[in-house]
Amino acid sequence: AYAMCSAGKKQSPIDVRSQSVLAVPSVSVPPLEWQLPVQLTANPGALLLQGGTLVMEHLSGAPIVVLLGLPYGLSGVSVHTPSEHTIDGEHADAEVQVRLANRVKGATQHTVLSLLLRMDGTPEPAWVSPLAKGVALAHGKKIVQVGGVKPNTPTALGSVDVKELLNEVVHMPSWFRYDGSWTTPPCEEEVTWYVSRQSRGISAPNLDLLSAVEGRNDRPTQATNGRTVSLVVPRVPK
Repeated sequence: AYAMCSAGKKQSPIDVRSQSVLAVPSVSVPPLEWQLPVQLTANPGALLLQGGTLVMEHLSGAPIVVLLGLPYGLSGVSVHTPSEHTIDGEHADAEVQVRLANRVKGATQHTVLSLLLRMDGTPEPAWVSPLAKGVALAHGKKIVQVGGVKPNTPTALGSVDVKELLNEVVHMPSWFRYDGSWTTPPCEEEVTWYVSRQSRGISAPNLDLLSAVEGRNDRPTQATNGRTVSLVVPRVPK
């Protein structure tokens, strides 16, 4: 039913081989300047679960970041345990995929900014714990009240500060960039991936919570088929 998943030549995820990554000279890299709109509130609204992807009801399609001069709307967030992408054959403990979409001349451009999380003792960002609880709530798991919001309600993720997550994204120092696909059927090859070169921390309780809710939901890595993986170092927003 989903021929592209098995026959496609630009499938995701992939194993990034650090020794073969193309380091693009800075003069040839278009400016990567991500900006957060001032009007973005800390508690944007309801979180819904659609086909395994968390969709923020009032943010979908809203201009959130500016990538290569184009405004992208946040179309969803998906979490995978362990990570789908591997670096030199090694999984991270979790992967948070921030999905962005932009319409240009009637066509939609899709970009995913993927953050790798590791339980390696490094500090855990403040947004990880509310996100883990929100994922569980969106899956209908019963959890003690989060941030003053009753469990199992559409607004259960209201306590997650989306600014914190997006600020983490825009301040990542470097990324592996390549052209690929969605990692779930029908696996359309229409996605530009940015996979964080550096990882962030996750605590044992939050990793246990995500693992219990999501289970093992990583798609195996796919053949690169000669695709170029570039190391991209964006300008950090002020």
